Amino acid sequence: MKLTNFKIGTRLTFAFGMMVLLSLASAGLALKELASVEHNLDDIVTDNNVKVKLNNEMAESVHVVSRVMRTMVLLHEKDEVQAEEAKLEKAREHYNKSWATLQKFPASEAGKVIRTKIAAAAETARALNNKVIDLAHAAKDDEAIAVLLKEAGPATQKWQDALDENIHFQEAATETQHGVATADYNQARWILIVASLVNVLLAGLAG
Repeated sequence: MKLTNFKIGTRLTFAFGMMVLLSLASAGLALKELASVEHNLDDIVTDNNVKVKLNNEMAESVHVVSRVMRTMVLLHEKDEVQAEEAKLEKAREHYNKSWATLQKFPASEAGKVIRTKIAAAAETARALNNKVIDLAHAAKDDEAIAVLLKEAGPATQKWQDALDENIHFQEAATETQHGVATADYNQARWILIVASLVNVLLAGLAG
């Protein structure tokens, strides 16, 4: 049966209904894409960026420990050595707090591997750093310097490298999610543009 056989009111209702359905369908698809955009942007701000911040804080703490250790080896006055050690303990406390906070965030399999590497490097480096500190307190400067340069220094650098790897990993994840969000936004925009053009065409045909 041809559409022209129906009354004008029926034909107008049909045309109007088609436009409404198309509008609802396009709006639904666009909202789905925009929800994906929101999810990715929210994940970037509340997850990736926070992880990067925490890793940077830990890296800074490791740097402070490394610098303070060298100073302790060079000092000879007991009070000065203790003052430097207080800075070291504060840096370690800050590191532990940031590490505990990072552990509360979920991690991908690749992220878990990096975190395991960080934990192992930290355990090795801290044991050697404590050895340097004990030698510094005992005024065994030559031994302390030897351990610092040959063992503690390289171990601390591996620790720092593991933290840097995690920072780069999170930054790469941010770039990927930003790309996905941009693609979803463009797709939603084109859905709305095409739907609007089709609606205009249907309105012309209905007229």
